[in-house]
Amino acid sequence: MDSITHGLLAAGITVTVAKLAKANNEEIKAALFVGVLAGLIPDLDVIIRSASDPLLEKEFHRQFSHSLLFLPLGSALAAWGGCWLMNGKLTVSRSYYYAMLAYLSHILLDANTSYGTQLLWPFSSQRYAWDGIAIIDPVVTCLLGIHLWLRLSKAKMWVGHAVASLIIAYFGLGVVLHHSAISLIRAYAQGLDHQVERIRVMPMLPSLISWRSVYRYQDNYYVNGLKITKNGFVLEPGGKVPRFKVSKWTVEPQLSPQQQIDIKRFQKFSDDWLSEWPGKPHYIGDIRYSNYANSVIPLWGIELSSRGQGQHVKFRRNTQ
Repeated sequence: MDSITHGLLAAGITVTVAKLAKANNEEIKAALFVGVLAGLIPDLDVIIRSASDPLLEKEFHRQFSHSLLFLPLGSALAAWGGCWLMNGKLTVSRSYYYAMLAYLSHILLDANTSYGTQLLWPFSSQRYAWDGIAIIDPVVTCLLGIHLWLRLSKAKMWVGHAVASLIIAYFGLGVVLHHSAISLIRAYAQGLDHQVERIRVMPMLPSLISWRSVYRYQDNYYVNGLKITKNGFVLEPGGKVPRFKVSKWTVEPQLSPQQQIDIKRFQKFSDDWLSEWPGKPHYIGDIRYSNYANSVIPLWGIELSSRGQGQHVKFRRNTQ
């Protein structure tokens, strides 16, 4: 999720908790600051990158800094920073309490998107993606902004509670729509005599109105779009694209050992949703994401090259 949304959610939670505890205005302001700080710290992992290795950033984003095991340490860093910058307006224990709530909100919000978060790192490298909301959702951002404004104003607490309930309901709607969309796609595939081997259905930017579905049957991925209308979901048929077989290229003699390793790294990052890239024979795509709900052109992928034996693969984005 974007930084603005993370900051609004974290600050809204800490300010609400402070007001419910009948904290004075100084503590409420401090709770606001610590909340924003702790709500943004997990995404500092984006500074881990390499000019020569484009996959390094992808591997570390939403990894250790988004792990539940790292939660106590990350919260401690935010709490220390809050106490230092706020000149002792919060006790260490209160600052740590607010920081932990805010930091946890960041982790769980990201896990609710389609990108994936390594919640159980280092015990597991699995990326948990609950596919409940889009990576950027203006509806969520606006509601969180209204919620925080109400909490900081002199509005009655019940008004803030009402908006908070609306936010929770929106997330709940995402869960319901996600399961409904999966059922619809499974029924559609059954009508084509396809046995679904793997499936992902996720909301597209910028709201819950449009969804993308990808399922695997034999050696192909089938992509379809779904759009919500007043009569329910409407299917927008897409197409199919061949599944990329890693074994085909990891034994390719023209590729350097480094690029063979990079293919396996990209396979792990994409949770093995690798596809061929139509029209680009030396590209490998991550078929989960695309610029359009029913497009078989991936949003991003890697480019292989037989030149430069010690070089990494190149990371490519679809700009069309």
